[in-house]
Parts: sequence; structure tokens; C-alpha cells
Amino acid sequence: MIAEDKPALFNLINDVPYLEMLAIIDRSDEIVRRCGGKTICEKLMRLPHMKPLIDHIQITVKDFAKAVAFYDQLMPILGFDLSKKVGGRVDAHDFDAVEYIHENVILGINSPRTAFKDEDVHRRKPGSLHHLAFRAASNQEVDEVYPLIAAIPEVQIVDPPQFYPQHGEAYYALFFKDPDGIKLEVMFEKR
Repeated sequence: MIAEDKPALFNLINDVPYLEMLAIIDRSDEIVRRCGGKTICEKLMRLPHMKPLIDHIQITVKDFAKAVAFYDQLMPILGFDLSKKVGGRVDAHDFDAVEYIHENVILGINSPRTAFKDEDVHRRKPGSLHHLAFRAASNQEVDEVYPLIAAIPEVQIVDPPQFYPQHGEAYYALFFKDPDGIKLEVMFEKR
């Protein structure tokens, strides 16, 4: 609801989360009139903005032991140090977890809850991870990791390194799946 007086409107703008503010931009003419000529963009530019970084990703797998054996081989190829790997049981939530820790991101592998242990993994199910892409430093680095990844038992190479113009003019990637069929990617694109 738009307040009738300027101070109330400014409080509304300052107290409303960023995405909710974007939802009322369609009514910006009305807001500008009630703000005494201040534009919504001026207010939005003063809102705090996070730097878009991912801290950690947790992936639930069907066969935890098989997945850990696979990721123990994959993660060093992708720059993770296995000496920083941690794991344990979270009894309160009925799962085991292993986390591969890197200064830029943590990748966690979780066992399924007992109630879901017999369900199939599929990336097209609602709530599922469609795929996870790891960024290489160059096309050459994608090529260099390819034979190392292809040599991991239980890996399924979906597509070898090549350009994928449907993803971008210079998008170069390798696609593969883990033992549960979770799709992974190593890619490079100059940005």
C-alpha cells in the first residue's frame, strides 16, 4: 500500500525488501508524485546490495558411499584439497554428510533420509539440482581435466569438451554425470 504522506512512503521504501520494491516499480509514476519528485531508482540505489557469491551447495545422493568414493576422486581434479574434507552424521535430520572445502565454495554430499532412500534421483524433478557447473580458467583447462575426469570409475561422460553456441558464442564445456546421474559440467566462457 502506498502511503499518502512523504515520510511514510520513504519508510515504506526503506523497510521493504529489494525484490518487493521491484514489484511496485510499475506504479512508479504514482510513487514519484507522492515522493515529491524523488525517483524510485534513487532510493533503490541506496539499498544495500550483496555480492552474489555462493558459500556452499549440499547435494543429496541416493548411494552415499558410492558418491563419496566418486567425489573423492573428482574434487582434487577441480582444485579441492582432500585434507580439508570433513564429514559426520546429523542424527536430528537423519543424514550423513561429507563436505569438500575450498576457500571459494564448499560442496557437500548428503545421504538421503531413510524415508526417501529408495527414490530415484532425477534432475528434472521439482526441487532437484538440474546440473552444477565448475568454472575453468580457460578452454585449455577444460581439455586438460577431461581425461582425468573420464578416468574416474562410474563417471558417465555426456558430452566431451566442445563449444556450445546455444549457451553463448564462446561457451566451451564438458558435461558428465556422477554415479547417481547428477549432471556436472566443467566450463569456460570469457566474460
